[in-house]
Amino acid sequence: MTGNLTIRIEKSIAAISPQSWSRLSGASKEADPLGTSSVPYNPFLSHAFLSALEESGSATAKTGWHGQHLLLEDDKGKLIGAVPGYLKSHSQGEYVFDHGWADAFERAGGRYYPKLQCAVPFTPATGPRLLVASGFDRDMVQTTLAEGLQEVTRQLGISSAHVTFVPDDEVIAFEEAEYLHRTDKQFHFINDGYADHDAFLETLASRKRKALKKERRAALENGITIDWLTGKDLTEDILDQFYTFYMDTGGRKWGRPYLTRAFYSLIGERMADDILLVMAKREGRYVAGAINFIGGDALYGRHWGCIEDHPFLHFEVCYHQAIDYALAHGLKRVEAGAQGEHKLARGYLPVTTHSMHYIAHPGLRSAIADYLKREREDVEYMNEYLSEHSPFRKGERQEQDRAAERETPPMTGHDYDPNNIFAKILKGEIPCHRVYEDDDTLAFMDVMPQTPGHVLVVPKAPSRNLLDADAAVLSKVIPVVQKLARAVKDAFDADGITITQFNEAPAGQTVFHLHFHVIPRYENQPLKPHTGKMEDKEVLAANAEKIIGELGF
Repeated sequence: MTGNLTIRIEKSIAAISPQSWSRLSGASKEADPLGTSSVPYNPFLSHAFLSALEESGSATAKTGWHGQHLLLEDDKGKLIGAVPGYLKSHSQGEYVFDHGWADAFERAGGRYYPKLQCAVPFTPATGPRLLVASGFDRDMVQTTLAEGLQEVTRQLGISSAHVTFVPDDEVIAFEEAEYLHRTDKQFHFINDGYADHDAFLETLASRKRKALKKERRAALENGITIDWLTGKDLTEDILDQFYTFYMDTGGRKWGRPYLTRAFYSLIGERMADDILLVMAKREGRYVAGAINFIGGDALYGRHWGCIEDHPFLHFEVCYHQAIDYALAHGLKRVEAGAQGEHKLARGYLPVTTHSMHYIAHPGLRSAIADYLKREREDVEYMNEYLSEHSPFRKGERQEQDRAAERETPPMTGHDYDPNNIFAKILKGEIPCHRVYEDDDTLAFMDVMPQTPGHVLVVPKAPSRNLLDADAAVLSKVIPVVQKLARAVKDAFDADGITITQFNEAPAGQTVFHLHFHVIPRYENQPLKPHTGKMEDKEVLAANAEKIIGELGF
């Protein structure tokens, strides 16, 4: 009991009236009657979506998702706040991975499962978790809910409560209740007021723009056409066809897809206007498709599948068509699901996601807190690095946008940017895997190596590139480049070494601090793309040790 408020647990969304649930923040399209909420509609929080997960057998006790929804009610039983939650016996279908925590705790004699998971099952999309009914004190209700989750965890005698894909404006409520803060990254397309896809493409570097146009043409070369299906278009026959695609991909990725066929019928019946199927047709039949959900200000991409393989069709159906739809309907962004550095080249930029964790055991809590501190630093570094390698032009408009975000005066011309990612590494604001350092230079592992052992050498002096570098700076950095080239060649038994250095965007420079790439090369082995998947940090650390060993440190 909190004043005249009561917290209780409800085990099924179906037991909560849709009318009561629809008054909660983000759970309904209806405008807030008192004008106190600015939370856009999130289809995954709707009563229709959550109840469909349960009624279809997708998220039930049998599949390891025991409903444990926390409700906050006043003395008349009116719902004023809620947290969708589940008591879980595993960590599947969450997209925020804690298997390592569970293994460590159980090896030490603890019992990690069951745990309390507060999220939308099988859905890596940020949205409200501390839901507040319109007309009530948002801060008070959110604080009460965050503390209520802790009390429920203690009463149940379980290890932990995990609240995943938390929006930025809820983080503080959890931090004040002393939850641990975890970050990760996704890739979102941000609609900067583009009139259409061509207007968006004009903001990209010329080479990237041409590559995407070529990719889109190639995706449709085999007589493929694209249909957007929503609302009454979503017949049972159409849903059958899409479910075939989903089962094919889900079976290959997960072994057993999470969602049942009944789930698609239920959402088709209850929320068809919130669903967009992007379907690819060839020779009169659909051969691939992706399901998206339409929110108040965003399009959320979820599942894709196909029964025929065509080059680039996945990118066209999942990413390019989603951008087209968002621009045509004035949506602010496209969230294309979890992971995927390949989205970067298609205009989807890295965005930090948040999850909050209450760990009851003091020892486990302390160990996880230390781990999360290091992990947050890594995520920040990766997001900075990926942003520097986005396909957007590095023109004056982009520099002004970045300067505004930093609250510093905009740069003009070819000035040195003191907030570039390498400058932040030199200042210790972002971590790196160091292999060499002296008074004038720093060398560290490239996080997107083109071959194992790929190293970057940078001067500590603020030079934009070779064109404005002082001769004295070059006289100190070049011997270090040579030293690292010899060490890398020996450490990785390379056949040769490539040294690359770029000057200005047209020449390929993406980070505007003078730097040299030292890349081991092998006979008949091409380099990997430099905008590919980021290397695992343990691998980078091991490779750094090899180089340090050759340097004799």
